[in-house]
Amino acid sequence: MSPLNAGEVSALLGDFRAVTLTAPTGTKRAAIRVVSQMGPMPLGQPRRGERTLFVYDFSKPLRVIVGLAGDPLRRGEGAVPLSLSGEQPCTPEQQLAILGASTASETNVASECLSMGDRADTIGGGGGATRTTPKLNVWTPVYTWYFNRGTDSTGMAFDAARNDPAAQIVWWVYFSSSADAEAPVPPLYTPRP
Repeated sequence: MSPLNAGEVSALLGDFRAVTLTAPTGTKRAAIRVVSQMGPMPLGQPRRGERTLFVYDFSKPLRVIVGLAGDPLRRGEGAVPLSLSGEQPCTPEQQLAILGASTASETNVASECLSMGDRADTIGGGGGATRTTPKLNVWTPVYTWYFNRGTDSTGMAFDAARNDPAAQIVWWVYFSSSADAEAPVPPLYTPRP
């Protein structure tokens, strides 16, 4: 096993959580997806990238691993490329999102470089779990990270970013009644005021 370089050590440090969910009755497959919604709103769908994985065992509650590697608020201009072994490095304008799911018999983990759009020079933001009960055949947001615009770190800027769909990275879960049907595109996440 080779020693970790500085970028890999940085990538292992971050803000991670495990969110426990009970699958609705009738679930055959769960799709777990992380989506960067950051981008200009006038273009319609401001998504800038996503990653999806699937699990099939629901004999016990599902644990979804969510979070951003490194220091999420120190990305942007001047940041070092961020990578894990075998992964293409994320540029300074990208976040390295971690996406995982653990069941009684399966564990899947993935990472994805997600664009920060016009929030790449932020110095403020935060994350947190959403309190929504999952339903069958409906996308449920389970965790979000939001980013302020630029150097504004006032309370008003935090409130605006927290409720701006174009300032979010969102982790979604879709409990499907079919083991092989394609899940629809997640809706644009809009936090409740």
